[in-house]
Amino acid sequence: ALAANSTTFSLMDALVLRPYRFAGVDRLIVATTVAPENPFLDRINVTAADFREWREQSKTVKGWAIYQWWDANLSGVDIPEQVPGFFVSPGYFALLSAPPVMGREFLESEGQRGQHHRVVIGHGLWARRFASDPDIIGKSIRLDGEPYEVVGVAPQGFNTPDGAEVWAPLALTDEQWATRRAENYGVMGRLADGVSLEQARAELTAIVDTQRNDHADTNLKRYARVLSFTKGMADPGAGSFISVWQAAALLLLLIACANVANLLMARGAERASEYSIRLALGSSRARLFGQTLIEGLVLSMGAVLLSMPLIVAGLAVSKASIPASVLRFIPGWAFIRVDLELFPVTAALGTLAMIIFSVPPAIQATKAQVADTLRQSGRSLTPGRNRQWARSALATTQMALALALVFASALAITAAHETVNGRLGFDKNNVLVAQLNLPERNYSDADTRRRFITEVSDAMRVIPAVADVGVVSIIPAAFNNWTRRFFPEGQDIPELEARTAQFRMATPEYFAAMKIPLMRGRMFDDSDRPESTPVAILSTTLVHRYWGDEDPLGKRFRFALDGPWITVVGVSGDIVHNWFDRRGDMVYVPITQQAPYSVAFAVRTVGDPHALAGDLRRAVAAVDADQPIAALESLDKMVEERAAGFVFISRALGVVGLIALVLAVIGIYSLMAFLTTQRTQEIGVRMALGAGRWQVVRARTSRSI
Repeated sequence: ALAANSTTFSLMDALVLRPYRFAGVDRLIVATTVAPENPFLDRINVTAADFREWREQSKTVKGWAIYQWWDANLSGVDIPEQVPGFFVSPGYFALLSAPPVMGREFLESEGQRGQHHRVVIGHGLWARRFASDPDIIGKSIRLDGEPYEVVGVAPQGFNTPDGAEVWAPLALTDEQWATRRAENYGVMGRLADGVSLEQARAELTAIVDTQRNDHADTNLKRYARVLSFTKGMADPGAGSFISVWQAAALLLLLIACANVANLLMARGAERASEYSIRLALGSSRARLFGQTLIEGLVLSMGAVLLSMPLIVAGLAVSKASIPASVLRFIPGWAFIRVDLELFPVTAALGTLAMIIFSVPPAIQATKAQVADTLRQSGRSLTPGRNRQWARSALATTQMALALALVFASALAITAAHETVNGRLGFDKNNVLVAQLNLPERNYSDADTRRRFITEVSDAMRVIPAVADVGVVSIIPAAFNNWTRRFFPEGQDIPELEARTAQFRMATPEYFAAMKIPLMRGRMFDDSDRPESTPVAILSTTLVHRYWGDEDPLGKRFRFALDGPWITVVGVSGDIVHNWFDRRGDMVYVPITQQAPYSVAFAVRTVGDPHALAGDLRRAVAAVDADQPIAALESLDKMVEERAAGFVFISRALGVVGLIALVLAVIGIYSLMAFLTTQRTQEIGVRMALGAGRWQVVRARTSRSI
């Protein structure tokens, strides 16, 4: 129980309380705009124009930084790879008090177009791909097919935000700085001296309120949200998950304490005569109380020492349970370790446990009545009823808590199993997924992107073990998502009131590869060309939302009030993209009409999908030797890793529940065995007087506890 509580405390400290440990982090903030009805914090949803006004008008924040997602393709090396990165405004590293350990950070002039091909690389990337080259500063590396001059190497362990390994200057055009529609930037700042987070929040709220009034056409649904850097950048689900585990661990500790207290009270009943004799001989009640507490303290200290290797093992298992694909999104995982701070916490828990399970027996010892105890023990070997009610209450409580934990963990395990293996709307088995990001420099032309997709797909289809190959812009269970506002024809919906639908670009073979059923209409075909009428396949849920039981085929919609009309040609089954957002609305458009830069090849295989990983890598390299595969994994593994946090906590709860049940059963068994031993002579007398074995058993089970 101590090990479980200390393990959860260490996880909470590393992932929630202190995921960032660089200097001055307590003065940093994260600012964003989010609709009040949105339960999730979207850090990257600020427009450049809004940010520029924040920077100009704010008095409570003395330093600002704006950043944009940029996962870059590193080429010109032996094996191309995609590295996580961000475009950041000059001064970013100074704001975070993390200057490069080699070279420098970006100059203000490098935030201009034409001078922005500079890069700071992460310490890990420098060691892994460039052999810790001491002369790396000033050299050129290729990112997204373009040369970037290395101007700095970040400090070891610095990978903010989201596991970044490369940073380049954010260089926006005047048009980009002026737009209020591109909500794809993150913002952080440093509080001015003497300014509190509440003051900054109030000031920024006033600025955003003014923007909402002045630019109602774009900002009507934007509300300020200002958080501390630690809270704003931490994994949003870690706190809730670990809190559930912490609550279960505390219940386990209570069960263990009740278990030990019950046994000590039973032992105290056995020693009642001893206590009475010692009191009769002049010993003080305070001395008996202190002696009993010291006995409990010795037990608790032994428990603390025994818990240490279990804590080390628990943290190792917890860290190993985090999939590699999600590590970049969990700040603080490197701090999951046994720190010196953990020892006093564990000792404090042990002391608390000692107080809980030692005080009742100690009080029992001080309440001993000499004459009554000696008289009672002289007449009978059976303890009085006034000594049994506390033991009965403790036994009942620990069994009730154990059963509650068992049922809760069973529900969590069942829910986790359904999340991974339930109805997803597609078949996740025997599918190999390769995700790629095509750089704009080499694939700016849509026909070039389509040609790449076709050539790689054709190369894979000739392999005997391949059943089908489909391509989609974002595969289910991926860590990103695309949405578009949906405007059906004939329905008057204001732009800012329009609901969004998930959006995908796909080949017709994708539905067969994923086994997503076509419910009505037709599949995409060769007639769907760039110059032909735009068409789409909608999911069943989306169709019912806007057209009910009407025939949707031939209906039209668009993604913007001034956008082109798109005709519905088919209706597909619903799918679940991820476990925490299980809405089924989805729009598919053909890749022949809209070719994405981000593509995922879904290869359905006859046998083990991992056996074809080499073939898929070779197929991509044959078309473009400099194009890295960002991720290559089986779809069933992706689904499991997407729900990794939920699955891990459900399994942890299962272990805690099982331990609690075992402790409760062992405790009750030990107590009954002890009490039965105390009444051996009485039982012998009963049987000598003619009582049968089952009569004795029934009497013991109904009266012992």
